[in-house]
Amino acid sequence: MNYSSVKSWIMDHKESARKNALYRFATFVRWRGKMGYSTNPEDWIQECSSGNNMTLVKHLRILKEWVESEDIAGCKDVTRLKYYHNARSFYAFNLITLPQSKLNTRGKKENEIPPTVAATAFLLMISKALSSKISLLWKTVIMIQTQGGMTIQDACPNESHKTKV
Repeated sequence: MNYSSVKSWIMDHKESARKNALYRFATFVRWRGKMGYSTNPEDWIQECSSGNNMTLVKHLRILKEWVESEDIAGCKDVTRLKYYHNARSFYAFNLITLPQSKLNTRGKKENEIPPTVAATAFLLMISKALSSKISLLWKTVIMIQTQGGMTIQDACPNESHKTKV
């Protein structure tokens, strides 16, 4: 890329990260060309500098359209975030502050199993609670709940539950 804004931005990266940053940025530039947008980063900077907030929003929308497009559909959300932040960093390095915006994640698939707390992690939490300075009543309640899988209302139905643990 023979643009001064890109060269200075790339040189600001650590040497080990330059190759990946340039690859991601080149992917963005190629996609812009394929979609009929300008492929000249100097023009983007000039347009954003002389434009208004709507110009910044337009550039953000183009960026999000790319990251959420089918061209990067095979990538995981973490990779898509890297591409997104890489392009945003180009704008930021050139003193262009794009508005904040979250990416649309793909969401859970229907047959995806939600993560659960492992038994060992749960037992460590219980162990920590029992070794803390709480009353014998609350230690008993914790043990009953752990052994029986009960809620506080099941274990102590007549308590007001306003006592701090």
